[in-house]
Amino acid sequence: NRLVVSELTIKSSKYALFGPNGAGKSTLLKAMADLEMFGGSIVIDGSVSYCGDINSIDSDMLVCEILHYARGSKSQDTSLLNELVEHFKLGEFLNRSLSSLSSGERQRVNLVSSFYLQSTYILLDEPTNHLDILSIAWLEQYLQKFEGAVVVISHDRLFLDNVTKRTLEITQGKLLDFPFSYSKYK
Repeated sequence: NRLVVSELTIKSSKYALFGPNGAGKSTLLKAMADLEMFGGSIVIDGSVSYCGDINSIDSDMLVCEILHYARGSKSQDTSLLNELVEHFKLGEFLNRSLSSLSSGERQRVNLVSSFYLQSTYILLDEPTNHLDILSIAWLEQYLQKFEGAVVVISHDRLFLDNVTKRTLEITQGKLLDFPFSYSKYK
């Protein structure tokens, strides 16, 4: 029951989110994605995709079911899904349960289902964990081209420098916004 952030405005940019352990970075992303209850209000103009803890997904579901669920009731063109499945090499896993996959494979499923939503905002909590170099490179390119807003929590400084343009720091219940990437911030 503590204040994490009192005010936040996210524009169409790419943000790195920093703060000490326990400052509320992951809590803030989950609250923005409406995945965590809190005592305030968040107004988001657009749709949100959250990619975080891979262990929060029902592990008995098949990968194809998870991707179908991500699609929702929308009759979307499946070319984006096919592209994502191909780039993240998920084709051979479509009829396997999530519990049978490695951490890296589960993380790739999580990313594909998040990107397939085609949201206005993408919120990523440690997206490069468990990914190989080729997947990280593809993720960087995808996010660089993405026209909406991205907020990323990551310990991968090179990834952040390649993707983000601004740095947000949570400190003592305040959110500070710096108009440059992480390496210039530190």
